[in-house]
Amino acid sequence: MFITNPRQRRSCPMGSPNGERGQTTAEYALVLIAAATIAMLIVAWASNTGAISEFFDTIIDRITSMLP
Repeated sequence: MFITNPRQRRSCPMGSPNGERGQTTAEYALVLIAAATIAMLIVAWASNTGAISEFFDTIIDRITSMLP
């Protein structure tokens, strides 16, 4: 594509860049909201079951068993 006018925008292969300007931002926001929701559910589950304290206790026990 040759641009004769330096102010002319290149065409976007996925569609009009002006019509989809905020679409990527909205998609990222939705992905972040979904990831945060899943993370909160995992933390809530782990807190109620005591899995986090068990996990850290196991790590500390393994580290201290390696020390002389």
